[in-house]
Amino acid sequence: MEESIRNEAMEKLGQMETGSYKPRVNAEQMLSYLEEMAAKGVDVKELVGSQDLRRLAYGKMTSKLYGFQQTRDGKVYDEQGKFYLTGGDKPELKAITVYHKELDRSQFKGYVFTAEEKNNIFQNGQAGTVIELDVNHGNKEGLEPKMEKCYVSYDRDLNRFKAVPVEKISENTFKKYFGHELSDEQAAQLKTGKPVMVELPDAKGNIRKTVLQFDAFEFGLKQYPAVFFAPRKFLGVELTDEQRKALGNGEAVQLNDLQKKDGTKFNAKIKLDGEAKVAFEPGEKKAVKNAVAAVEKPKIEKPKLEKPKLAKPKKKASGQKL
Repeated sequence: MEESIRNEAMEKLGQMETGSYKPRVNAEQMLSYLEEMAAKGVDVKELVGSQDLRRLAYGKMTSKLYGFQQTRDGKVYDEQGKFYLTGGDKPELKAITVYHKELDRSQFKGYVFTAEEKNNIFQNGQAGTVIELDVNHGNKEGLEPKMEKCYVSYDRDLNRFKAVPVEKISENTFKKYFGHELSDEQAAQLKTGKPVMVELPDAKGNIRKTVLQFDAFEFGLKQYPAVFFAPRKFLGVELTDEQRKALGNGEAVQLNDLQKKDGTKFNAKIKLDGEAKVAFEPGEKKAVKNAVAAVEKPKIEKPKLEKPKLAKPKKKASGQKL
């Protein structure tokens, strides 16, 4: 590893160690992991220059994919994957590689996802609930089924699912995030697998709305920009980037001509609630008068009916008998 990269890493790691929330590994340990990655062919310059150095130091998986070489059965293979540190007193550097085959994302370990779970996975990779799985499904033949309640996550970059049994997760996992205390209500909600909208300081110290949710790959809480949960379309109305950004900032947004299933329209203000779901502002729904299915009923003019003209009877000639 080049000296300039080493110095940059030492400077950044030193700043982390002086902060109020200490990294999981110290600077010397992290440098040894960087040397190990460099030996595998990883572009450590890119890693050190990104947020992934901080993520690894605090025990999180890298957000980016990195190319590296891996030896199996005496052969060297070129791989791509994300790196993380194992748990315990002596963390080891590990990588999860990209799965290049086609993956059936409608199910995992024999469990078929519900429509809501599929939508959650498509949105941010989390099932959004605790799922009971046969953790032995698809493993070695002869193993008896073993049902466990799990958190299930999907990583688009890796094209992989991962499940973590609930019982393996400490209660403290849901009480803090990077040193920031979470309320008992927020912790209880996170334990169910649901997302929680919170306010946290960004890198510059500005308080921002953000969303936390348990991630099986992280083996802990993962942070998402709140704008991820702002819909692009809601009840037939397309949202602008500005409107989605406002929702992500916790603001209410006025939408007009929202359409119900029966075709009737209404106006309302919406915002993201504590679970990062769209909710209506109380008392803001207003029906749009005479608006059904976005098309006004055409005025039908009744045709004017003319009275038939009756022929006048002919006058009798004088002396003519009837």
